Amino acid sequence: MSVQAMCPGCGAEIVFTTAAPLRVCDHCRSVVARRDRDLENLGKVVDLVASQSPLELWLKGAWRGASFTLVGHAQLAHPQGGVWDEWYAAFDDGRWGWLAEAQGKFYLTFESGEGASELPGFAALEPGRLVASMPGAGAFLVAEKSSAERRGAAGEIPYRFRPGERFAFADLSGEDGAFATLDYGDGSLLPTLYVGREVTLAELGWAERAPAERAAVSVKAERMACPECDGALELHAPDQTQRVGCPYCGTLSEVTPEGKLSKLRLLHGPRVKPVLPLGGKGTLRGVEWTVLAHLHKGTRVEGEWYYWDEYLLYKASEGFRWLVAANRHWSFAEPVPLAEVKDDPPGHVRWRDQRMKLFQGGMAHVKQVVGECYWKVELGEKTLTADYVAPPLMLSSERNASEVQWSLGTYMPAQEVGKAFGVPLEAPVDVAPNQPAPHPGVLRAWAIFAALAAVLTLVVFNTRGTRTVLEQRVMLGELEAPAGAPSVWFSEPFPLASGRNVEVQLDAPLSNTWTYVAGDFVNEATGLVQEFDASLEEYHGYEDGESWHEGDSDRQVYLSALPSGQYTLRLEIQAEQAGVPLYVHLRVRQGVPRWAHLLLLLLGLSIVPLFVLWRRHAFEKRRWEQSDAAAGSMASASDDDE
Repeated sequence: MSVQAMCPGCGAEIVFTTAAPLRVCDHCRSVVARRDRDLENLGKVVDLVASQSPLELWLKGAWRGASFTLVGHAQLAHPQGGVWDEWYAAFDDGRWGWLAEAQGKFYLTFESGEGASELPGFAALEPGRLVASMPGAGAFLVAEKSSAERRGAAGEIPYRFRPGERFAFADLSGEDGAFATLDYGDGSLLPTLYVGREVTLAELGWAERAPAERAAVSVKAERMACPECDGALELHAPDQTQRVGCPYCGTLSEVTPEGKLSKLRLLHGPRVKPVLPLGGKGTLRGVEWTVLAHLHKGTRVEGEWYYWDEYLLYKASEGFRWLVAANRHWSFAEPVPLAEVKDDPPGHVRWRDQRMKLFQGGMAHVKQVVGECYWKVELGEKTLTADYVAPPLMLSSERNASEVQWSLGTYMPAQEVGKAFGVPLEAPVDVAPNQPAPHPGVLRAWAIFAALAAVLTLVVFNTRGTRTVLEQRVMLGELEAPAGAPSVWFSEPFPLASGRNVEVQLDAPLSNTWTYVAGDFVNEATGLVQEFDASLEEYHGYEDGESWHEGDSDRQVYLSALPSGQYTLRLEIQAEQAGVPLYVHLRVRQGVPRWAHLLLLLLGLSIVPLFVLWRRHAFEKRRWEQSDAAAGSMASASDDDE
């Protein structure tokens, strides 16, 4: 039931539609608290910063079958700059939900009243460390440990909101999108735990609402002048921007609460010109991004500086992304929840099901800033970084005293980036840490062709079959021959089919002797003659008490397919010892499987993949020669003096 009252600040009527203890007056911006008998004015809040949020007060939604209404809205200021929005959802079943909105993402949490005395103290938290015992919520990783200030508000607030009050908090990341916040207030009370998860607008029943739809009416690009050189600056995300680097003189300025630019520092020395135009638009992964800023960074390894460039991209409905360029190689980077990354020692991490190897790490320094940034970036700002690769992916961490962030970079060809933003880009230099190896489809194609060749060979063998066209035992004693001359034998005519190979099998019961056979296939119609020969031998005995054996008394001779027709087989058989009774067993077959042919085919097909494997080996060698992880030369926090 709603309750009407008079604002103690201006006398205007205010209405409490829920049991919330606070209501912000729509007229004078006073925060009005309900007491037993009267109202208390807790002070005035600043106006809410115009943003591209798709949400608004009194919007109705649903979560897992439970309906709610957004009855309150607050903006909280981060010490590194920028504000994030909190929306307060009054559920029909009496619950309150906290819906946080930051950088295009949404997190719905609910207050957990379990085991407040068991929650860790603020001083005990460390970014990146596991909090294993969250009462009723499971284990979480500390993603950020910081403080914030309560700024603007509107509507009904379910807690005691004091304008300008600072409070400590810790954001926690859990499995499968789980999210939690520990609110430590001013440190004098036990922390309050809020547990929930990252959600989408569609999951809340607002699939049709997108920031892009409201951008044109809520926040427009704003023109300013550089406080140093008076150069014209155009802010494309004025509701998010905290620092602006002038592209003309290099001055780094801060955006004041009044929306003005205040000079912080003038960059001295040579400046690096961005290759992507600030304010330029380009479509990557189906999303049109705007280039907000260019950061030139560097790290020092063993006394030598290495540099790269980062371009901040923005889309109201998506938040912020990065394009990272090093040695003219490009990667598209997007944030990854801390809990999705698991340690997988030694020297590895695991993101989802992908294992990645440590490539490099060190202390990154901000050397130059041009354009607009959503945090209070400083020239010389330092973060401890580590990169893990599994091409085309690179998982990167950035760590400072209060926060750990992971981002997933995907290799993107320079040609694709240049085409998206309409600028020509130079060809890359050397090999990038996450650059895919060349000819990625060759090995797969080889495997497919090899499998097809094997299947085709088996099909041919099985469908055509093997046929015996002649089989006979030839007795040497029955053959007439002059003394010392070979015995000659002729077969009866037999047919040979075209297109099928011919196998001649010969074997003889030899013992410490040899036999030589020369043969001719004679086509009776054309006179075509196809010759072949074979030596049969077998020797055995004992030497020094051990038996030995050598030679083969059977042979197979393979001939290519002959023209079809009637053939006669002529054999000349010569034995080592004339006059000794001997026979030779003869068998002629057609369509005999030759696995050697399949092997030769596979070897022929393997020439290209073997070349590719050699190229890949050389490619990977060049890649890992640039890694400082294997050599143990990872730059440490102490290696940061310029």
